Amino acid sequence: MKTTLSILFFLLIFAMLQAQDKKAQIDINQYPSGPVTYSLDTVMFRHIAYTLNNNGSINNIGKDIVLTPYKATIIENDLLKVTVVPGIGGRILSIIYKPTNHELLYQNSLATPFAGGDIFYYDWLMIWGGIFPTFPESEHGKMWYLPWKAEIITATDDEFALRMTKHDDIDSSGRIPPKQFKYGNTGITVSATVRLMRGSSAVHLDLEVQNTRKIPVEYEYWTCTTLAPGSKVGDTRSPSNTEIIAPINKVYIPNRWEWMTKLETPSGEKDIYQYDKLAEFKNWSDMGIAYASPKITANYWGVVNHDNNVGVIRVADNKNSTPGLKLWTWGVKSTTHDLQAPDIFRPYIELWAGNSTKFFKPAHLDGGKKKSWTETYLPTIGLAEFTNVNKYAAAFLKTTANVDMRTLRAQVFSVEPTNIFEVILTVNDEKTIKELLHEDWTPKLKESTIFEAKIANTDLPLGKGEWKLTLLNKKDGRILFEAAIPR
Repeated sequence: MKTTLSILFFLLIFAMLQAQDKKAQIDINQYPSGPVTYSLDTVMFRHIAYTLNNNGSINNIGKDIVLTPYKATIIENDLLKVTVVPGIGGRILSIIYKPTNHELLYQNSLATPFAGGDIFYYDWLMIWGGIFPTFPESEHGKMWYLPWKAEIITATDDEFALRMTKHDDIDSSGRIPPKQFKYGNTGITVSATVRLMRGSSAVHLDLEVQNTRKIPVEYEYWTCTTLAPGSKVGDTRSPSNTEIIAPINKVYIPNRWEWMTKLETPSGEKDIYQYDKLAEFKNWSDMGIAYASPKITANYWGVVNHDNNVGVIRVADNKNSTPGLKLWTWGVKSTTHDLQAPDIFRPYIELWAGNSTKFFKPAHLDGGKKKSWTETYLPTIGLAEFTNVNKYAAAFLKTTANVDMRTLRAQVFSVEPTNIFEVILTVNDEKTIKELLHEDWTPKLKESTIFEAKIANTDLPLGKGEWKLTLLNKKDGRILFEAAIPR
């Protein structure tokens, strides 16, 4: 009898714990509205030992594996855990999407310094990963391994913001830099402010480039992103079934990347090719560089891991602020490399956003002037294709037809699941708008939502027009998102 009672008691406790756990899951899935918090921590950079000369060039690359500690600021809400490391390049090292426990960014499990070839400003590089500013030169610039000053500028339950700044006062000396690095001591100051809001899974990076001198200056600014969405936390990698999401038609391929020129179709312009097969990681037979040509004007680009359809998308005013888009990978063979080996080849997608359109092509800033913009990085869940993305949502629209009916299908994911949206599907021409669907929607955390609406062919507006998805904020009626495809 005692044994039976003990078993019953155990089952009762187990059921209560399950119910509590289920309730906790339901709460976080339905009401992710807890405060934004932050904490200070130390993260360890695991790399091959090295020493530097006084001018920043490499002195010696050893064989031992060492752990270098860096102070980190951990910013969290119910949806994201963001790790920021100002002490080495002012970088966002990690973005973890909590509902699915997926990492969005790449972190090198064992970094190896590599040097030579006069490629980089200090003639060497070592990759940790994440998202980080590079300036005022091409090819990772001067500041990628240096500490940035950091200060908390907002810390409330609704928002946390950490500003990192770095000033260029570095003069060329000795064998540095190689001859292609020509901007010199620019006197430019860059600030990068990382912001996270309550109830949102979007990370905002506010950037400002300021010319502190009275005379015009030439420089380059690029945000380097190393992307591996859908990764297991602590084991980041992009599988071969990964796609670069870039709404561009053509790319400029420097002539040294012959394998790329054989892969894509020539456009008829020198070194310009159609952008098609390079979108798929599995087609990158080697490392290489390509640039959006002549520039990118759409407001978004990113990467999707098609093994689980988890993506990370960057949203910004590319047309006016960052028209440069550079594509780089180590090649698909990197997916089979031993990540614990001292090897430079690593499986991630490296996309760059630039104030200018190519490396070694300068941007210009008049004396005393500044250039400011915001980059928003957000996860997408369940979407394999994209019609539009903004800082609130991402969507893919598609129509199908049969003999007498057309169907509009919209697949949507939002980074603001605490909002109630009004979802509206319409079809129009120049004179008429027909509403096909209008309903309230609370976004899901672990999957996208599909909306469908049908219309008889005889009811379609007669002129040219488009199919359209609109998301309104239920509370105040503001239009937060739109996506459309032509009829």
